Amino acid sequence: MRLGLAPAVAVSCVVPILSLAPSISTASPDGDIHDTDWHVDLSQYLDVLPEREIARQCPGQRLACGEVVLRAAISVRDERHLYRFRAEEGQLLTIGTDERNASYPIDTVLELLSDDCVTILASDDDSGPAAYSLIDQFPAPYTGDYVARVRGFDPLLRGTYSIYLACEDAPLPPADDDCGGILQAITCGHGSLSGETGRYHNDYDPFGAGGDCVQKQADGRDVVIAMDLEEGDIVHLSYQSSADGSVYILSGCDAHSGCQIGVDETGVGEWERIPYWVAPVSGRHYLILDSAGAETFGTWTLEYEILCREDSAVCCTASGDCVVTSPSACEQDGGTYLPSETICVPDPCAPSPVDERSWGGIKALYR
Repeated sequence: MRLGLAPAVAVSCVVPILSLAPSISTASPDGDIHDTDWHVDLSQYLDVLPEREIARQCPGQRLACGEVVLRAAISVRDERHLYRFRAEEGQLLTIGTDERNASYPIDTVLELLSDDCVTILASDDDSGPAAYSLIDQFPAPYTGDYVARVRGFDPLLRGTYSIYLACEDAPLPPADDDCGGILQAITCGHGSLSGETGRYHNDYDPFGAGGDCVQKQADGRDVVIAMDLEEGDIVHLSYQSSADGSVYILSGCDAHSGCQIGVDETGVGEWERIPYWVAPVSGRHYLILDSAGAETFGTWTLEYEILCREDSAVCCTASGDCVVTSPSACEQDGGTYLPSETICVPDPCAPSPVDERSWGGIKALYR
């Protein structure tokens, strides 16, 4: 779990600039039509001479952020070129191929591999100009080595290409990414909030906290909302996410030691509800709007009602149950409002027992 906001970091490597040229369309061997009205301005990159024979096996030729190999050629059947580079976790990686010699083009396939040269993290065929490839702003999942592999779309293809690499530090998340930031705050009353979690980090996961907390992992990106409560305030929450939503309340910044209550019972796009929760202590509590899948995110809506203790009391429902709610909610449900009662233990709605030795007990025998 990360507390507080990280300091701003300068962009460490160059991001490609696209230059426009007259629009041309061409067909690749797979039959798709590719737009060629742009090329990457490679003049801003440091030109690196290819090795006499570009590495066709692990570990691959070394490349660094901001470098380009301008002169590369695939000249034999099923030839594959490997380029190894280092990146920091969270950096946005842009790797692409482009035209080297218009007389000898090639339809490339570009794959981003982990340092084992086996695990494919991302791949692309034709997102670059013409039939060239582009993996654009892929977030690096770890700090360490990566490998870019280039091959022809068809094993029989031969031609020339350039390959470039840019690394950009990811932008800082919004201020309400974690409970140490500047948060929206809700208190007594009701309302609705909405937003998205695409720009946020995965800071919290209540799995394993026990008690009434969520008993599932919540590894998605999450947003924090502050709730300033007094002991005895009553909270009703409904949360909907275009991801598989998970919602829970923390009494502090530690999801495991401070998780009070949570729920993840429905699926993607469905409503999760905390229908009734009473604040056990006065102070700031943290409402975490999360999602279940790893690094998932989406748009969300929160509907809330917070009943201050002085604005709520016991309601005996039509079925005889005891709930603490507002006068209007009790009336709407057809219950009997008891303004002098504020707790349901002992239950003020329970019928009084009849003493069998009393006149009531005697009369009951002869009814």
